[in-house]
Amino acid sequence: MYLLNIISFFLLLFNSNELAHESYTSIAEVNFSKERSMIEISIEITAHDISYLFEKEKKGVLKPIFNDGKEHFSNELLKPYINNHFKIFHQNKLIILDFLGNEINLDGELMIYMEAKMKKSIQSVEIINDLLITSFPNQQNIVNLKGTINSSHTFNKYESKYFFK
Repeated sequence: MYLLNIISFFLLLFNSNELAHESYTSIAEVNFSKERSMIEISIEITAHDISYLFEKEKKGVLKPIFNDGKEHFSNELLKPYINNHFKIFHQNKLIILDFLGNEINLDGELMIYMEAKMKKSIQSVEIINDLLITSFPNQQNIVNLKGTINSSHTFNKYESKYFFK
């Protein structure tokens, strides 16, 4: 019995990364600004979760960089992943999102900033959001839309695409 307890202890110890937290959530705020003719996007993701995904899926080493007193990840590594897993379509056409940058907050949350120009007021969009789902099956990605579209939806491993109107 003593040996079983020791083995259990070490299994828990070595799997501590898996047990770091049980909820996996990202929050995307998408603002359709009619006044600025822009789509403004911010996405909040737990920084160590995306680092773990990069390591697990062999996408490169995503380590924090310090610049001008701020912490962030390499845009060169992060941008392709975000562009492949967060997409907005209008009338079945992909809206090209300009990746503005990212920062890691003091609480360990990664903030990603993007934008796109709107040629005209947008009343409906389709969004694909499967950020982190491959590494975290319990991942939930909340998307809040405001401006010309006011709506919210939670994406998960069963539903990674949603049409907002």
